[in-house]
Amino acid sequence: MKFTIVALASALLTVVSAQGTPGVLQVTNPVQNTEFTAGRVANITWQKATVDKVQIELANGDSNNLNHLYVIANDVDAKSGTYAWHIPDNTTAGTYALIFGTSPNVAYSPQFQINAAGSGGDDQQQGSGDQQQGGGDQQQQGGEGNTDDQV
Repeated sequence: MKFTIVALASALLTVVSAQGTPGVLQVTNPVQNTEFTAGRVANITWQKATVDKVQIELANGDSNNLNHLYVIANDVDAKSGTYAWHIPDNTTAGTYALIFGTSPNVAYSPQFQINAAGSGGDDQQQGSGDQQQGGGDQQQQGGEGNTDDQV
């Protein structure tokens, strides 16, 4: 009986940690339902970093079994709390997550959408708490477009 309780608690902890629980930092953007567009800049933000440098990696798949796709950036200043990611034009539309850090010291973003390049619409962050909702929070219009760096 004790083994079953320990096994269930361990499994629950694993599931919770893969769904955005703070690890080396606490992700503040993207949040659940955020949409980005391939070919544009996504403003990734976080707080409460417990490390000096962090690796940011793109992943997809089930939140309990993410597929590591590629490293977006290495040695990012974790204390800055922000990274401007230029999403490649050829990124396939779909559901993704970000992994911050390297195993076993990692944090995960909630899953978010990337739309195909040229699919229109503004990149948006829809969240709760101190973040505003809507398409005007942080965006870049193609090329040397306008970047609004409010975080």
